[in-house]
Amino acid sequence: MPTPPATALTANLGQRKYKYVSLTQKIIRNIARQNLQSGDRIGTENELCEQYGLSRITIRKALAMLEEDGFIYRKQKKGTFVKRPIDLSRDLMLMRGTVVVAMQNNYLDPVEAVAEFTFFRALERGLAEEGFSVRVIGLGTNREQDRMRLLHAVKDKEVEGVCSIGSALEPYGELLGDMPLVTTCTFHPTPTPWVGMNMEKVTFDCIEYLIRNGHREIAVMCGPWIESRGLMDFTRGFRSACEAHGMTFRREHIFHAFEGEQLQELAKQILTSGHRPTAVFAEDWKACNALLAAATDLGLSLPQDVSLIGCGQNVMNIQVPLPLDTYLPDTEGTGKTVVQLITKLIDGKPAPTAPIHLDGRIVARGSVRQVSDTQQA
Repeated sequence: MPTPPATALTANLGQRKYKYVSLTQKIIRNIARQNLQSGDRIGTENELCEQYGLSRITIRKALAMLEEDGFIYRKQKKGTFVKRPIDLSRDLMLMRGTVVVAMQNNYLDPVEAVAEFTFFRALERGLAEEGFSVRVIGLGTNREQDRMRLLHAVKDKEVEGVCSIGSALEPYGELLGDMPLVTTCTFHPTPTPWVGMNMEKVTFDCIEYLIRNGHREIAVMCGPWIESRGLMDFTRGFRSACEAHGMTFRREHIFHAFEGEQLQELAKQILTSGHRPTAVFAEDWKACNALLAAATDLGLSLPQDVSLIGCGQNVMNIQVPLPLDTYLPDTEGTGKTVVQLITKLIDGKPAPTAPIHLDGRIVARGSVRQVSDTQQA
């Protein structure tokens, strides 16, 4: 027989301003998420007060509502127990609320669509599985309009948390108050809970990969979008890899384009410098394309004259003149981790005290060759 519809809870779903109503929904979702079965113990009133950080009066009101609807039962001095398993969609058609995803309007770049879609699909699917709907806000067209749209969003009682993709929310941080916030897809961790790549380690791994293939004259190329704090990560990773292999680190081998500088011109400078590198680590697909174009103009070929490794899922799309060796980030894992973190914050659990880094892997595809000491000379 189908489960009878809830009464007290569904009748009060719109009254989210009352703490006990929101609490009933949290308890129901926790029962469903943990797949608790009939007879499983939830806790005493004191334990639930501590778990949810609410008063005994609020706890009692919520438990009374859930008991009335047949979701739980209580035993004196023993606690509260599950009366029957919960299926959120079947029993309540209940969503947990909404998570706002804020991004720059140009985030979904057609050229970068593969990586962005992989991340966003994992994010949206994960949030849906946790019972959240997603509201996307594109920022960057009009500052005042952006401000008003964000203010309207965070005041919506259905909005439970915010995910910032990139630095889209940096100018509007004061609007969020204590709203749970997770930031991702920036080159450097932010003060807020953050998920992404450790660019210092990425650089270390890529430089070490080139060293292990015999290269000693190595350059790093960064675009103008890399801020000074991000450039420090590249520098530290480069230095650490050199020191780990007994090589001299040279700061001048890190090339950072200034604002407005043509990447291809910087690439030509790299490939015609006094100590022309035998290998280059380019931090993204745009830098890779600039190196390839400069090499063509200079009559250099890959990997015979110069080896190249790039970072990012979009580097995998470069096939001409040959597929490039790539540091492939865990894009899907990043989306899933963001979901786990924002869910924990919404549930009132403490924010992590350190950035959450996800490692990727190097994919060899033929653009880095093994060289000998004599070839270096």
